[in-house]
Amino acid sequence: MNSRLPQLTLKINKRYKLKIIKVYAPTSSHNDEVDNFYEPILDLLNTTQITIVMGDFNAKIEGDEEATGQF
Repeated sequence: MNSRLPQLTLKINKRYKLKIIKVYAPTSSHNDEVDNFYEPILDLLNTTQITIVMGDFNAKIEGDEEATGQF
């Protein structure tokens, strides 16, 4: 298990399971961790019929300061 990807799997009925994955992505200053971060998420997505992925992806949005409303 990855400490940045805690997960909970709930059995809905005999046929379906729900997996909830909480993501805590490394910042871009940790390049070695960022490179290896997304592959385990893809592996987790392929193990249940219903999967919810949520959390902090540490994304940065860059662009025109006027368009974003930040000055």
